[in-house]
Amino acid sequence: MAVYVANAPGEDYDSAVPDDYDSWIDYWNELQYPEGDKVAGKCRNCGKKTKEIAPKKFEGGHVEYCEERNGKWYTNKENGIYITPLCPECNNHNNTRLFTVDESDLIEIPRSHYK
Repeated sequence: MAVYVANAPGEDYDSAVPDDYDSWIDYWNELQYPEGDKVAGKCRNCGKKTKEIAPKKFEGGHVEYCEERNGKWYTNKENGIYITPLCPECNNHNNTRLFTVDESDLIEIPRSHYK
């Protein structure tokens, strides 16, 4: 099911990666594909594929669900902060545009990383 998300404001989370992971995209890859047989192959916002962003790599973008209230959209960290694969251009907390992702592409970050 597709859901609306936006980049999480930087003040909502601790950017330090959990122990045992080298990066947030490694965290996402290992939890999404525990057998280690796949990795993120496209940006979940703009759809760019690995070869289109090379030599850069996908990043684990921090996103929050968005909800509409009185005709305006809001993020709400109480609904969770999640990682989803984003290209470097789309992974920017100053980018406040909404986008849709498949809910199965969201991996919640540990609550200990919330501010």
